[in-house]
Amino acid sequence: QDKSTLLGICRGFWDAGYSVLLFDYRSHAKPPRERTIGYKEVDDAKAALSWLLENKPKEGKIGLVGASMGGAVALRLCADVDSKRFDISKYIKNPEAEEIENTMPISQQKVDEETETNDEKIDNRSSNHSEQEHLKETERVIIACATDCAFSSLKRVLGASIDKNFPTGGRLFSQKGLIPLHSLILESVCFINQFWYGYNPENVGPECELSSLTTPLLILHSADDSVVPVEQAHIIYQKSGTRPEEKQLQIVPNTEHIGAYFNSEKEYIRSIVRFLDKRFEIANSSAFVPYAEESYLNTDL
Repeated sequence: QDKSTLLGICRGFWDAGYSVLLFDYRSHAKPPRERTIGYKEVDDAKAALSWLLENKPKEGKIGLVGASMGGAVALRLCADVDSKRFDISKYIKNPEAEEIENTMPISQQKVDEETETNDEKIDNRSSNHSEQEHLKETERVIIACATDCAFSSLKRVLGASIDKNFPTGGRLFSQKGLIPLHSLILESVCFINQFWYGYNPENVGPECELSSLTTPLLILHSADDSVVPVEQAHIIYQKSGTRPEEKQLQIVPNTEHIGAYFNSEKEYIRSIVRFLDKRFEIANSSAFVPYAEESYLNTDL
């Protein structure tokens, strides 16, 4: 509900020429609903994206920015869109296609439908192959995703927390031999969470779907992150299906969890804006004109 902590970042994006949509996750709604740390929050992000697709300008492109859990949700959303597990085509209006279909004779529509059915087996082979290929920049709707200290898996976050609070060298006896105390606690937490809340932390986060993610990425992470260890940024970078030339990994030294913005507001915004400018320029070709850096670098945020 209180988005004041985000206004400085949004001001920087606005000054750089971008429109910004902020939305509430379920735990900040009125009335608030249960917080699942990235499990059901993906549905909130899908609802926000659906609204945006229905209300944005026809030729408008979208970039996602998220920090911590928001970054993990953004990555999962991109993976679901790229793999078409979340089909956004129904939210995208195409007046020209609708007009052609409405003016086409009914008999012709039937012929086209039969032809499509007869050719389905042949087309499916080529379409299945093409779906695995990276989307062309001009065809993308979500053309970029920038994250800050996003986690790859909630289970890894829990494991890191257990490491800090319990001796990892401890062992307990079992029928299979010695079990690390760390593993026993972690698996117990996951089991209890599955039983009590209905979801396993191992399935929360983008890690299990990263191979299907092809959206261009900017992955920012704090080197001294004690909440989401920096190793998870490397996992996201290595496992994502995005082309190497379309993803960047920037580790911010001597910085704690999501602290890069507070270290240097202008440098932080500049990094993200430059990334977005490049992706929007590629997507929109000559139609996009990046704003001069002075418009957002020399502004008091």
